[in-house]
Amino acid sequence: MENETSKKRELIKTAAIVFLIILLVLTFFSNTIRNRSLPEVSSQYVKGGTINAKIRGSGTVSANEAYEVTINQTRKVRSVLVKVGDEVNVGDVLFILEESESDELRDAQDALLQKEASYQKSLIASANESAKVNHDVKKARDEYESAKSILAIYSDKDYNTILREESEAQARLKTLENEYDRAVSEWERAKGETEYVDAVEDENTYKSELKALKKDKESYEDEIEDLRDGKGDSYESTNRKITDKENDLSDAQNAYARDMEVYGKGYNRIRNLAGGSEAMMAALAADRASLESKLDPDEDVDYIIESYHVIKDDKDKISDLEKDIKDLKDTKKDKDTDNSTAIKNAQRKLDRVEAEIEEKEAKLKEATAKREALEGNVKALESRKDRAKDAVDAQKMEVDKLSSAKTAAESVKTAQINLEDLLFQQSLGSADNVDIQTARAEIARDRDRLNELLENADEAEVKANVSGIIESIEATAGKNIGADTAMATINVADRGYTLKIPVTNEQAKSVKIGEPAEITDYLWGSEIKAVLDKIESDPQNPGKGKLLVFNVTGDVELNMKLNLAIGQKTAAYEALVPNSAVRSDTNGSFVYVVTAKSSPLGNRYIASRADIKVLASDDKYTAVSGVGTGDVVITASAKPIEAGMQVRLVDND
Repeated sequence: MENETSKKRELIKTAAIVFLIILLVLTFFSNTIRNRSLPEVSSQYVKGGTINAKIRGSGTVSANEAYEVTINQTRKVRSVLVKVGDEVNVGDVLFILEESESDELRDAQDALLQKEASYQKSLIASANESAKVNHDVKKARDEYESAKSILAIYSDKDYNTILREESEAQARLKTLENEYDRAVSEWERAKGETEYVDAVEDENTYKSELKALKKDKESYEDEIEDLRDGKGDSYESTNRKITDKENDLSDAQNAYARDMEVYGKGYNRIRNLAGGSEAMMAALAADRASLESKLDPDEDVDYIIESYHVIKDDKDKISDLEKDIKDLKDTKKDKDTDNSTAIKNAQRKLDRVEAEIEEKEAKLKEATAKREALEGNVKALESRKDRAKDAVDAQKMEVDKLSSAKTAAESVKTAQINLEDLLFQQSLGSADNVDIQTARAEIARDRDRLNELLENADEAEVKANVSGIIESIEATAGKNIGADTAMATINVADRGYTLKIPVTNEQAKSVKIGEPAEITDYLWGSEIKAVLDKIESDPQNPGKGKLLVFNVTGDVELNMKLNLAIGQKTAAYEALVPNSAVRSDTNGSFVYVVTAKSSPLGNRYIASRADIKVLASDDKYTAVSGVGTGDVVITASAKPIEAGMQVRLVDND
C-alpha cells in the first residue's frame, strides 16, 4: 500500500515539474516572438554642443518687372498663339483678332456723326439768317449745300473716314494686282513646265506606239489565219519585207549618227551620271530638280534632257527594226521547213506583241493620269488667275467710287470753311458765333480720338513689345477682350530676377539687407548669387511673418526653383538632437523618447512623446528645449510608431 502511495507521489511530482518546464518554455518563446514583431527603431542620446543656425527656405525665381499686353479698344480674339511659360521676343505675334469694328470705334463714329449733323444744322440755320442781308453768305451757303448733295451720291461718311477708306482701298488694290500678277506667272509657268510638256508628249508617244503595235497584232493574227488556211506570205514577199526593214534600219542608224553629233555630249553626260544604268538615266531625265542638282552651274539641263530623249528614241527605233528583221528572217527560215513551225513562230510573235501592248497600255494609263493631274493644276491656276482678275476689277470700281467721294468731300470741306469764315466775320462776338466755334472744337477733338482708334482698328495681330516669359494669359479664343484689359502678362527677362521666401518675424530680425545667401542645391553650371534686397510683410501670414526678397543673378531662369540658406550665427545649446528625430503635428513639434522598464525576462523599451520647442538648426542637428542631456530619442523606425508603443532597439548611441 505504501509503495502505491509512494509511486503516486512521484508521478504527481514529475507531472508538476514537467508542467513548470513547459510553462517556462512557452513564456520564453512568447516573449521572443513578440519582440520580433515589435517596430525596430534607431536611437541616439541627446547631447549638448554648438550649431550654425541658418534660415532656410525655397522659392521660385520671378522677374523684377511684369509687362501687361493690352489693346485700346474692345476686340474679339480669334486665336491665342502662346501659352504660359513660352519665351517671346519683341515683335512676336501673341494673338490674332477678328476683323470686326470695336464697340469704341462704332461709338466714336456715331458720336462724331451726330455732332457733325448738329453742327451742320446750326451752320445752315445761321447762314440762312445771314443770307437775307448778305449776298456772299447766300452764295457760300448754296455752294456748301450743293457740295453736300454731290457727296451724298457717293458716301454718307465724313472726309477723314473717306480719306482713310480710299487709302486702304488703294493699298488693297495694289495687293490684289500683285496677287493677280503672281497667279498669271504661276499659270504660265505651269503650262510650260517640262514635266507637264513631257507628260503630254509621253501620252502621245504611247498612243502612237500602241497604234503601231495593234496594227502588228492584226498582221500576225492574219498571218496565222492564212497559214492555217494555207495562204502564208510567199518566200519572195518575205524577202521584200526584210529588204524594206533593212533599208529602214540603215536610215535609222544614219539618223542616230547625225543626232549623236548634235546630242551625243548631253546623252553621254546623263549616261555617266547614271553609271550606264538605263533605269537611272530615265529617272534622272524625269526628275529635273534631281538632275540639275548633280550638274555644274554652267551646264544646260534642258539640253541634256532633250539629248537623252532624242538618242533614246533613235536607239529604241534601231532596236525595234533589228527585232523585226530577225523575226522576218526567222519566218523566212521557217518557210524552208514546214507550215506548222511557221504558225508557231507567228504565234510567238503575236504573243510578244500582245505583251508589249499590255505594257504600253499600262504606261499610257500612267502617263494619262500624270497629264490629267498636272492639267488639273494648270486649270486650277487658271481659275485662280480669273478670280484674281475679277477681284482686281471689283476693287478698281471701289477705288474709283472712293476717289470720287474724296473729291466731293474735299469740296464740302472747302465750302464749309468758306461759309464758316463769312459767318464768323458777320457775327463776331455774338453768342451764336461762340456756340458754333465751341461745337467745331468739340468735333475736332472727337475726330482726333476717332483717328487714334482708326490707326489700329483693322490690325489683326497683337505683338509683344518686350522680350520675356509669358507668366499668365487672360484672353480666350472666341471671346471679346476689353480696352486696356490685360490680355497676357510677360515677365521681362532683362530687368533682373527676384526670389522670395517666407520666414517668421524672429528669423527676419536675424538677417540684414545686403547679406548674401547660399544656394544649397545648385551644384553645376555657372554660379548663381542671391543677395537680400528687402524685407516685406507676408500677406499670407500678416503680423506673424515676413518675406525675404532676394535679388538673384548669374545663370538663372524664370520659374527656376532654388533652396537658400542665409545667416551664420554660431551658438552653444544644452540639448541637440538629430534633425531626423524632430517630428510635428497639429499640436506642435515633438520627439519620441525611449524609456526602459524592467521585467523578469529583461528590459522593455517604450516610445514616449516629449513636446519640444525648436531653438535653432543646421544641416545635421536641431537645438531644442523639452528634453535633456542623456535622454534617448528615436531617430528612425522601420514601422510607424505612436506614443506608448513598445519598440525594439537596433542601434544605441
